[in-house]
Amino acid sequence: MPAFYVIGHKNPDTDAICSAIGYAALLRAVGEEPNALAARCGEISQRTKWVLERAGLDAPMMLTDVRVNSGMICHRKVVKVSVADTFLTAYRRMLAAEIRCVPVEDDEGNLVGILRYFDLLKLLLPADTEGLSVRTVHVSLAKLADTLGAESLGAMLPSPEFEEDLILLVGASSQTTVDKRLKQAVQEGNVSKFLVICGDRPIVQRYAIDHGARALLVTGDNQVSAEILAYAARKGVVVLRCHQDTASASTLIRCSRTVRHVMEKDFITVGATEPISRLRKRLSTVDQDLFPVVDHQGGKMIGVLAKSDLVDPPRIRLALVDHNEYAQAVNGVEEAEITEVIDHHRLAGDLVSREPIRYLNEPVGSTCTLVGRKFFHRGLMPAPSVAMCLCAGIVSDTLCLTSPTTTLLDREMLTWLSGVAG
Repeated sequence: MPAFYVIGHKNPDTDAICSAIGYAALLRAVGEEPNALAARCGEISQRTKWVLERAGLDAPMMLTDVRVNSGMICHRKVVKVSVADTFLTAYRRMLAAEIRCVPVEDDEGNLVGILRYFDLLKLLLPADTEGLSVRTVHVSLAKLADTLGAESLGAMLPSPEFEEDLILLVGASSQTTVDKRLKQAVQEGNVSKFLVICGDRPIVQRYAIDHGARALLVTGDNQVSAEILAYAARKGVVVLRCHQDTASASTLIRCSRTVRHVMEKDFITVGATEPISRLRKRLSTVDQDLFPVVDHQGGKMIGVLAKSDLVDPPRIRLALVDHNEYAQAVNGVEEAEITEVIDHHRLAGDLVSREPIRYLNEPVGSTCTLVGRKFFHRGLMPAPSVAMCLCAGIVSDTLCLTSPTTTLLDREMLTWLSGVAG
């Protein structure tokens, strides 16, 4: 959840800075907002710097915009895949995470694409259902072996990065038919692309090697004779042995194809600092399921957003001190959740909220007076450094108790706080 900030007005004076420091300390002390932080939306004056130095406190953090941005609400634990991952790897990862879209990175961790659940079907279903196209698979033999958990027995496997067209031939027909098909492939000049799949059929295995097939896949954990393996090695034929039956192995071969071939390369990213209100308009008509969030400095992905995340995002929560109108407030305050206002100025009339809030506005000389009284009423003593800041805010805004706006409460709180500050 976004942090909780106590913040004063633009061009902050000492009262605005010190009341923010004091009230944030009170909220932490009573446990209402354990992570409350004092903030500012402008540069501090030399006088205020001197006060903070004397008190031994750092200046409140600079906060120039309180609109929630994509970097604040994006999902940081990203399920992603690599361009070299196979269908099976990507499918299992998406299924386990119950998601339908994942970002794709290259070997160096650079974002290169988006992979949708629907895109995976393209790896399984050939675009053309006629002729050799329906039996041709563009795949790496090494990844094929990895998908099947197959053992390599013949010629050496090429590297996993090397992909090639393989024409599948299931050697389940009669020996004569298989021999005929391989001879036809020799005549057509593409037998060197054939992957012959068979079980315990030594004659079919030999036919595949005789005719110069690219590879032989022996299913069902059937043994391959040493003679055939030696023959395959001499002829440069890759021999794989897997535990699956022929039908299962034939199906899983297509699961060995890598996602690089079907990922979407034309996609939209969002910057980590882009406000959600702006993204909601920009992305409303975009046909994309997932939006990677990238760091504007290094360009690396830090998380992801879905369109559903933009509907009603959490808002930054604020307590406003020393002002009560939008014109003086931090940029983006209209999109923040204001939970409380503590002030001593006139009402401006343009402050609105979705829910009821606590609103304290009294005709005293300083907002620090009201913050100090909150400590006093709760029976709490602020830290000496915080008490010193509150004293400075009162002295500054009441012109050392000489301003016409000075009240008895200002005098009483300054007396009490100065004693605490030592």
